[in-house]
Amino acid sequence: MKFPVYSLRTGILAQLTFLIIAAMLLINVVMVKFAERDLTQERLHTGRLLIRAVEQTLGPQAAGKAKRITEADLDFDFRKGVSRMLGDSGFSDILIINSEGNRIFTTDYSSDAEEQGLVSAREALSTGIWSHHFSGTAWSVLWLSKSDVRISAPLSLDGRPLGAITVSGSLLPLYETLRSSQMVILFYILMDTVVLVLVGYVLLSRIVVKPIDKLLAMTGAYKDGFMVLSMPESSKNEIGDLTRSLSHMLRRLDENKRELQAHISSLEKANRDLRQAQDEIIRSEKLASVGRLAAGIAHEIGNPIGIILGYLDLLNSGDITEADKKDFLSRIESEIVRVNRSFASCSISRGPPAGTL
Repeated sequence: MKFPVYSLRTGILAQLTFLIIAAMLLINVVMVKFAERDLTQERLHTGRLLIRAVEQTLGPQAAGKAKRITEADLDFDFRKGVSRMLGDSGFSDILIINSEGNRIFTTDYSSDAEEQGLVSAREALSTGIWSHHFSGTAWSVLWLSKSDVRISAPLSLDGRPLGAITVSGSLLPLYETLRSSQMVILFYILMDTVVLVLVGYVLLSRIVVKPIDKLLAMTGAYKDGFMVLSMPESSKNEIGDLTRSLSHMLRRLDENKRELQAHISSLEKANRDLRQAQDEIIRSEKLASVGRLAAGIAHEIGNPIGIILGYLDLLNSGDITEADKKDFLSRIESEIVRVNRSFASCSISRGPPAGTL
Protein backbone atom coordinates (compact mmCIF):
# COMPACT_ATOMS: atom_id res chain seq x y z
CA MET A 1 0.00 0.00 0.00
CA LYS A 2 1.40 3.38 -1.04
CA PHE A 3 1.33 6.36 1.28
CA PRO A 4 1.56 9.61 -0.75
CA VAL A 5 2.82 12.54 1.24
CA TYR A 6 -0.40 14.55 0.96
CA SER A 7 -2.87 11.66 1.00
CA LEU A 8 -5.73 11.40 3.46
CA ARG A 9 -4.22 8.23 4.94
CA THR A 10 -0.91 9.98 5.62
CA GLY A 11 -2.68 12.93 7.22
CA ILE A 12 -4.81 10.68 9.42
CA LEU A 13 -1.80 8.60 10.43
CA ALA A 14 0.32 11.66 11.30
CA GLN A 15 -2.39 13.46 13.25
CA LEU A 16 -3.52 10.31 15.02
CA THR A 17 0.07 9.57 16.04
CA PHE A 18 0.55 13.12 17.30
CA LEU A 19 -2.69 13.11 19.29
CA ILE A 20 -2.02 9.73 20.89
CA ILE A 21 1.57 10.61 21.80
CA ALA A 22 0.48 13.99 23.18
CA ALA A 23 -2.30 12.35 25.21
CA MET A 24 0.06 9.66 26.51
CA LEU A 25 2.70 12.21 27.48
CA LEU A 26 0.17 14.38 29.26
CA ILE A 27 -1.10 11.35 31.15
CA ASN A 28 2.50 10.46 31.96
CA VAL A 29 3.14 13.98 33.31
CA VAL A 30 0.10 13.68 35.57
CA MET A 31 1.16 10.21 36.67
CA VAL A 32 4.69 11.41 37.45
CA LYS A 33 3.31 14.33 39.44
CA PHE A 34 1.01 12.10 41.46
CA ALA A 35 3.76 9.51 41.92
CA GLU A 36 6.15 12.20 43.16
CA ARG A 37 3.51 13.48 45.56
CA ASP A 38 2.71 9.99 46.83
CA LEU A 39 6.37 9.07 47.27
CA THR A 40 6.99 12.35 49.11
CA GLN A 41 4.05 11.64 51.40
CA GLU A 42 5.40 8.13 51.93
CA ARG A 43 8.78 9.59 52.83
CA LEU A 44 7.09 11.90 55.38
CA HIS A 45 5.20 8.94 56.80
CA THR A 46 8.45 7.00 57.08
CA GLY A 47 10.02 9.95 58.90
CA ARG A 48 7.13 10.02 61.39
CA LEU A 49 7.52 6.29 62.00
CA LEU A 50 11.25 6.84 62.53
CA ILE A 51 10.53 9.55 65.10
CA ARG A 52 8.10 7.25 66.91
CA ALA A 53 10.66 4.48 66.90
CA VAL A 54 13.36 6.82 68.29
CA GLU A 55 10.91 8.01 70.92
CA GLN A 56 10.22 4.45 72.01
CA THR A 57 13.94 3.72 72.07
CA LEU A 58 14.64 6.86 74.08
CA GLY A 59 11.98 6.01 76.66
CA PRO A 60 14.05 3.44 78.58
CA GLN A 61 16.99 5.87 78.58
CA ALA A 62 14.89 8.53 80.38
CA ALA A 63 12.78 6.22 82.52
CA GLY A 64 14.95 6.57 85.61
CA LYS A 65 15.61 10.25 85.22
CA ALA A 66 13.52 12.62 87.31
CA LYS A 67 14.66 15.69 85.40
CA ARG A 68 16.00 16.37 81.96
CA ILE A 69 17.94 13.80 79.98
CA THR A 70 21.52 14.58 79.01
CA GLU A 71 23.91 13.36 76.33
CA ALA A 72 25.67 11.16 78.92
CA ASP A 73 22.42 9.25 79.55
CA LEU A 74 22.40 7.84 76.00
CA ASP A 75 24.20 4.51 75.90
CA PHE A 76 25.90 2.74 73.03
CA ASP A 77 22.93 0.54 72.20
CA PHE A 78 20.73 3.57 71.76
CA ARG A 79 23.24 5.19 69.42
CA LYS A 80 23.67 1.99 67.45
CA GLY A 81 19.95 1.42 67.23
CA VAL A 82 19.32 4.96 66.00
CA SER A 83 22.02 4.59 63.33
CA ARG A 84 20.43 1.33 62.18
CA MET A 85 16.98 2.90 62.01
CA LEU A 86 18.36 5.80 59.99
CA GLY A 87 19.88 3.41 57.49
CA ASP A 88 16.65 1.39 57.18
CA SER A 89 14.42 4.43 56.82
CA GLY A 90 16.43 6.24 54.15
CA PHE A 91 17.00 9.33 56.28
CA SER A 92 20.55 10.51 56.73
CA ASP A 93 20.62 12.80 59.78
CA ILE A 94 18.97 13.10 63.16
CA LEU A 95 19.17 15.68 65.96
CA ILE A 96 17.70 15.29 69.44
CA ILE A 97 17.40 17.99 72.12
CA ASN A 98 16.28 17.66 75.72
CA SER A 99 13.47 19.51 77.41
CA GLU A 100 15.70 22.56 77.96
CA GLY A 101 16.57 22.81 74.26
CA ASN A 102 20.12 21.53 74.56
CA ARG A 103 21.47 19.17 71.95
CA ILE A 104 22.00 15.66 73.35
CA PHE A 105 22.39 13.61 70.14
CA THR A 106 23.25 14.38 66.54
CA THR A 107 24.74 12.75 63.46
CA ASP A 108 27.22 14.24 61.02
CA TYR A 109 25.25 17.39 60.13
CA SER A 110 26.87 20.21 58.24
CA SER A 111 26.97 23.42 60.24
CA ASP A 112 24.12 25.12 58.32
CA ALA A 113 21.94 22.01 58.30
CA GLU A 114 22.58 21.37 61.99
CA GLU A 115 21.60 24.92 62.84
CA GLN A 116 18.38 24.61 60.82
CA GLY A 117 17.61 21.27 62.46
CA LEU A 118 18.22 22.75 65.90
CA VAL A 119 15.86 25.65 65.17
CA SER A 120 13.16 23.29 63.94
CA ALA A 121 13.52 21.01 66.97
CA ARG A 122 13.28 23.91 69.44
CA GLU A 123 10.20 25.17 67.56
CA ALA A 124 8.58 21.74 67.86
CA LEU A 125 9.50 21.65 71.59
CA SER A 126 7.94 25.06 72.25
CA THR A 127 4.76 24.51 70.19
CA GLY A 128 4.32 20.77 70.70
CA ILE A 129 3.34 20.44 67.01
CA TRP A 130 4.75 18.20 64.33
CA SER A 131 6.14 20.03 61.29
CA HIS A 132 8.05 19.33 58.12
CA HIS A 133 10.07 21.60 55.84
CA PHE A 134 11.44 21.19 52.31
CA SER A 135 14.65 22.83 51.20
CA GLY A 136 17.09 22.84 48.32
CA THR A 137 16.42 22.37 44.60
CA ALA A 138 17.04 19.37 42.39
CA TRP A 139 15.86 18.04 39.03
CA SER A 140 13.25 15.37 39.60
CA VAL A 141 11.91 14.00 36.29
CA LEU A 142 10.35 16.77 34.23
CA TRP A 143 10.76 19.80 36.49
CA LEU A 144 12.70 21.19 39.46
CA SER A 145 11.64 20.06 42.92
CA LYS A 146 12.84 20.25 46.48
CA SER A 147 15.89 18.15 47.22
CA ASP A 148 15.70 17.71 51.03
CA VAL A 149 13.05 17.20 53.69
CA ARG A 150 13.25 17.94 57.41
CA ILE A 151 10.71 16.61 59.97
CA SER A 152 10.51 17.89 63.52
CA ALA A 153 8.38 16.64 66.41
CA PRO A 154 8.24 16.82 70.23
CA LEU A 155 9.29 13.77 72.32
CA SER A 156 7.45 12.69 75.44
CA LEU A 157 7.23 9.79 77.90
CA ASP A 158 3.99 9.12 79.72
CA GLY A 159 2.92 12.68 79.08
CA ARG A 160 6.21 14.09 80.36
CA PRO A 161 8.13 16.10 77.71
CA LEU A 162 11.56 14.67 76.98
CA GLY A 163 12.63 17.10 74.29
CA ALA A 164 12.28 17.26 70.52
CA ILE A 165 13.73 15.59 67.48
CA THR A 166 14.54 16.55 63.89
CA VAL A 167 15.22 13.99 61.16
CA SER A 168 16.52 15.04 57.75
CA GLY A 169 16.87 13.17 54.52
CA SER A 170 17.42 13.63 50.81
CA LEU A 171 14.70 13.21 48.19
CA LEU A 172 17.19 12.48 45.42
CA PRO A 173 16.82 8.66 45.73
CA LEU A 174 13.09 9.17 45.27
CA TYR A 175 13.69 11.08 42.03
CA GLU A 176 16.17 8.47 40.83
CA THR A 177 13.49 5.82 41.34
CA LEU A 178 11.03 7.90 39.33
CA ARG A 179 13.52 8.41 36.51
CA SER A 180 14.37 4.73 36.32
CA SER A 181 10.70 3.79 36.21
CA GLN A 182 10.13 6.52 33.64
CA MET A 183 12.13 4.59 31.04
CA VAL A 184 9.82 1.61 31.46
CA ILE A 185 6.78 3.89 31.26
CA LEU A 186 8.07 5.51 28.07
CA PHE A 187 8.61 2.09 26.53
CA TYR A 188 5.02 1.13 27.31
CA ILE A 189 3.83 4.48 25.99
CA LEU A 190 5.62 3.75 22.72
CA MET A 191 4.09 0.28 22.51
CA ASP A 192 0.63 1.58 23.35
CA THR A 193 1.02 4.35 20.77
CA VAL A 194 1.93 1.86 18.04
CA VAL A 195 -1.01 -0.39 18.88
CA LEU A 196 -3.51 2.48 19.15
CA VAL A 197 -2.26 4.11 15.95
CA LEU A 198 -2.60 0.85 14.01
CA VAL A 199 -6.05 0.13 15.39
CA GLY A 200 -7.18 3.73 14.90
CA TYR A 201 -5.74 3.78 11.39
CA VAL A 202 -7.58 0.60 10.42
CA LEU A 203 -10.85 1.88 11.87
CA LEU A 204 -10.58 5.34 10.32
CA SER A 205 -9.59 3.84 6.97
CA ARG A 206 -12.64 1.60 7.06
CA ILE A 207 -15.00 4.36 8.21
CA VAL A 208 -13.61 7.37 6.31
CA VAL A 209 -10.93 6.65 3.71
CA LYS A 210 -12.50 3.69 1.90
CA PRO A 211 -15.91 5.37 1.46
CA ILE A 212 -14.16 8.47 0.12
CA ASP A 213 -12.15 6.30 -2.30
CA LYS A 214 -15.42 4.78 -3.51
CA LEU A 215 -16.86 8.25 -4.01
CA LEU A 216 -13.79 9.24 -6.03
CA ALA A 217 -14.13 6.07 -8.10
CA MET A 218 -17.81 6.87 -8.73
CA THR A 219 -17.10 10.44 -9.85
CA GLY A 220 -14.12 9.32 -11.95
CA ALA A 221 -16.18 6.65 -13.73
CA TYR A 222 -18.93 9.11 -14.65
CA LYS A 223 -17.83 10.23 -18.10
CA ASP A 224 -18.76 10.07 -21.79
CA GLY A 225 -22.43 10.18 -20.84
CA PHE A 226 -22.51 6.77 -19.21
CA MET A 227 -24.08 6.34 -15.78
CA VAL A 228 -22.09 4.20 -13.34
CA LEU A 229 -23.72 1.49 -11.32
CA SER A 230 -25.24 2.58 -8.04
CA MET A 231 -23.18 2.00 -4.92
CA PRO A 232 -24.50 -0.39 -2.29
CA GLU A 233 -26.45 1.11 0.57
CA SER A 234 -24.06 3.07 2.74
CA SER A 235 -24.08 3.61 6.46
CA LYS A 236 -26.41 6.16 7.98
CA ASN A 237 -23.71 8.66 8.92
CA GLU A 238 -22.59 11.82 7.14
CA ILE A 239 -20.47 9.92 4.60
CA GLY A 240 -23.44 7.68 3.81
CA ASP A 241 -25.58 10.79 3.29
CA LEU A 242 -22.89 12.24 1.02
CA THR A 243 -22.74 8.99 -0.99
CA ARG A 244 -26.49 8.90 -1.49
CA SER A 245 -26.57 12.60 -2.38
CA LEU A 246 -23.76 12.16 -4.92
CA SER A 247 -25.47 9.13 -6.46
CA HIS A 248 -28.72 11.10 -6.77
CA MET A 249 -26.83 14.04 -8.30
CA LEU A 250 -25.15 11.80 -10.88
CA ARG A 251 -28.51 10.33 -11.84
CA ARG A 252 -29.92 13.81 -12.28
CA LEU A 253 -26.90 14.79 -14.37
CA ASP A 254 -27.41 11.72 -16.53
CA GLU A 255 -31.08 12.56 -17.03
CA ASN A 256 -30.24 16.19 -17.81
CA LYS A 257 -27.59 15.09 -20.27
CA ARG A 258 -30.06 12.86 -22.08
CA GLU A 259 -32.63 15.67 -22.17
CA LEU A 260 -29.97 18.04 -23.49
CA GLN A 261 -28.99 15.58 -26.21
CA ALA A 262 -32.66 15.27 -27.20
CA HIS A 263 -32.97 19.08 -27.38
CA ILE A 264 -29.79 19.30 -29.43
CA SER A 265 -31.11 16.67 -31.87
CA SER A 266 -34.38 18.58 -32.15
CA LEU A 267 -32.53 21.84 -32.79
CA GLU A 268 -30.32 20.20 -35.41
CA LYS A 269 -33.41 18.88 -37.21
CA ALA A 270 -35.07 22.30 -37.03
CA ASN A 271 -31.87 23.86 -38.39
CA ARG A 272 -31.87 21.41 -41.31
CA ASP A 273 -35.52 22.19 -42.04
CA LEU A 274 -34.78 25.91 -41.83
CA ARG A 275 -31.87 25.59 -44.26
CA GLN A 276 -34.05 23.61 -46.64
CA ALA A 277 -36.79 26.24 -46.43
CA GLN A 278 -34.19 28.96 -46.96
CA ASP A 279 -32.86 27.16 -50.04
CA GLU A 280 -36.40 26.86 -51.44
CA ILE A 281 -37.02 30.57 -50.80
CA ILE A 282 -33.78 31.41 -52.61
CA ARG A 283 -34.77 29.25 -55.56
CA SER A 284 -38.23 30.86 -55.63
CA GLU A 285 -36.65 34.29 -55.53
CA LYS A 286 -34.36 33.35 -58.41
CA LEU A 287 -37.32 32.14 -60.46
CA ALA A 288 -39.25 35.29 -59.64
CA SER A 289 -36.24 37.37 -60.69
CA VAL A 290 -36.00 35.45 -63.94
CA GLY A 291 -39.73 35.97 -64.51
CA ARG A 292 -39.48 39.66 -63.83
CA LEU A 293 -36.44 39.84 -66.10
CA ALA A 294 -38.26 38.01 -68.85
CA ALA A 295 -41.29 40.31 -68.49
CA GLY A 296 -39.03 43.35 -68.59
CA ILE A 297 -37.24 42.01 -71.63
CA ALA A 298 -40.54 41.23 -73.29
CA HIS A 299 -41.77 44.77 -72.59
CA GLU A 300 -38.60 46.69 -73.27
CA ILE A 301 -37.41 44.65 -76.27
CA GLY A 302 -40.46 42.90 -77.64
CA ASN A 303 -42.49 46.10 -78.25
CA PRO A 304 -39.67 47.93 -80.09
CA ILE A 305 -38.99 44.84 -82.19
CA GLY A 306 -42.70 44.64 -83.07
CA ILE A 307 -42.65 48.32 -84.08
CA ILE A 308 -39.49 47.75 -86.15
CA LEU A 309 -41.09 44.79 -87.87
CA GLY A 310 -44.17 46.93 -88.67
CA TYR A 311 -42.03 49.68 -90.18
CA LEU A 312 -40.08 47.08 -92.16
CA ASP A 313 -43.35 45.74 -93.59
CA LEU A 314 -44.30 49.24 -94.62
CA LEU A 315 -40.90 49.75 -96.24
CA ASN A 316 -41.18 46.47 -98.07
CA SER A 317 -44.60 47.41 -99.50
CA GLY A 318 -42.93 49.90 -101.86
CA ASP A 319 -45.81 52.37 -102.13
CA ILE A 320 -44.43 54.98 -99.74
CA THR A 321 -42.60 58.17 -100.44
CA GLU A 322 -39.00 58.99 -99.82
CA ALA A 323 -39.92 61.21 -96.95
CA ASP A 324 -41.87 58.39 -95.32
CA LYS A 325 -38.94 56.03 -95.82
CA LYS A 326 -36.62 58.44 -94.07
CA ASP A 327 -39.16 58.84 -91.32
CA PHE A 328 -39.60 55.09 -90.96
CA LEU A 329 -35.86 54.50 -90.97
CA SER A 330 -35.44 57.19 -88.34
CA ARG A 331 -38.15 55.56 -86.24
CA ILE A 332 -36.54 52.11 -86.68
CA GLU A 333 -33.21 53.57 -85.57
CA SER A 334 -34.75 55.11 -82.49
CA GLU A 335 -36.42 51.81 -81.58
CA ILE A 336 -33.09 49.97 -82.07
CA VAL A 337 -31.40 52.55 -79.82
CA ARG A 338 -34.21 51.99 -77.30
CA VAL A 339 -33.60 48.22 -77.41
CA ASN A 340 -29.88 48.72 -77.01
CA ARG A 341 -30.43 51.07 -74.08
CA SER A 342 -32.81 48.54 -72.51
CA PHE A 343 -30.15 45.79 -72.79
CA ALA A 344 -27.56 48.05 -71.19
CA SER A 345 -29.87 49.08 -68.32
CA CYS A 346 -30.88 45.45 -67.69
CA SER A 347 -27.22 44.36 -67.49
CA ILE A 348 -26.38 47.13 -65.02
CA SER A 349 -29.45 46.82 -62.78
CA ARG A 350 -29.46 43.01 -62.69
CA GLY A 351 -26.12 42.77 -60.90
CA PRO A 352 -24.76 39.34 -59.72
CA PRO A 353 -27.05 36.30 -59.88
CA ALA A 354 -29.47 35.85 -56.97
CA GLY A 355 -28.33 33.54 -54.17
CA THR A 356 -24.58 34.22 -54.64
CA LEU A 357 -22.36 35.90 -52.04
